[in-house]
Amino acid sequence: MQSTIFDEYNSLKKNFIKAMFKGPVSQEVLAELGGMIRSSLSSENSVRNIFAVFIEMAQNILHYSEEKDDNGSGIGIVKVHDADGIVVVEAGNQILSSKAEGIKNKIDHLNTLDREGLRKFYQQKLREPRPDGSKGAGIGFIEIARKAGDGKIVYSIDQISDEISFLSLKVFFERGEK
Repeated sequence: MQSTIFDEYNSLKKNFIKAMFKGPVSQEVLAELGGMIRSSLSSENSVRNIFAVFIEMAQNILHYSEEKDDNGSGIGIVKVHDADGIVVVEAGNQILSSKAEGIKNKIDHLNTLDREGLRKFYQQKLREPRPDGSKGAGIGFIEIARKAGDGKIVYSIDQISDEISFLSLKVFFERGEK
């Protein structure tokens, strides 16, 4: 039996999807999705942190996804959903396989730091020159970890081909946390 859009709708409803987008992430799309996130999570104490993580993940897609549309906007997927009282922010996009090890090392290092360690590392990075090839200050993953409910980034890197891999990121927020 073929899947229909109704099946997808029911699946999304059952999984308490607050917002989900797959495609090119432009500044306009980012603004619209950001507004949806804010309004759908307005009752959450941690809405500012959830919103900040969503924006960082979406900007990562916009600037660094290897898959681009005709306008140069990065293509990826971003999702915010509720899972048993936990708000989950997820994102994914294609990366160069040659960058996978560096990304893995960055996230693994961040996941070893406590809140104070993340704060100090953030301050240190702000004082350093901008990394080569960076579209920002090179602090996106640090910002995600600092805002994450438990300070951790869950990730996976799936190799698509010799040249391309897919980076998946996931961050959790307990309902009601500040």
